[in-house]
Amino acid sequence: GMICQKIDQMPDDVVSRITTEISEEFGTKIEVLMHLIPELKYIIKDYSTSTFSTETVDHDIMNGVDRLRFAFRALTRALSSKFSPIVLVLDDLQWADPNSLQILDSLATDAQNQNPLMIIGCYRS
Repeated sequence: GMICQKIDQMPDDVVSRITTEISEEFGTKIEVLMHLIPELKYIIKDYSTSTFSTETVDHDIMNGVDRLRFAFRALTRALSSKFSPIVLVLDDLQWADPNSLQILDSLATDAQNQNPLMIIGCYRS
């Protein structure tokens, strides 16, 4: 969420490029991402959340981890193309559910992301 606020403070041309990249990557599925990360409103300002359909969210998100994997991979690619390297630090991974760990795995093994991404996970045994 904080990265969205930081992006909003960047020069307009940078914000515009990031917004375009995210919008092109997601197309009509941007509403799923906006629901998951409400702070995106700081950089995707022309998106109307009033048109957001609960029915679509239930259908898209409840369909499984595949939609979430796609969303996080695409967002990571878009952000890492502008902010590189990205370091993702996660604490208390001992509480993570299997679906969340699958999403992390898909981020770590995303061969299509050509930009550096480091994931640091902390857990208690």
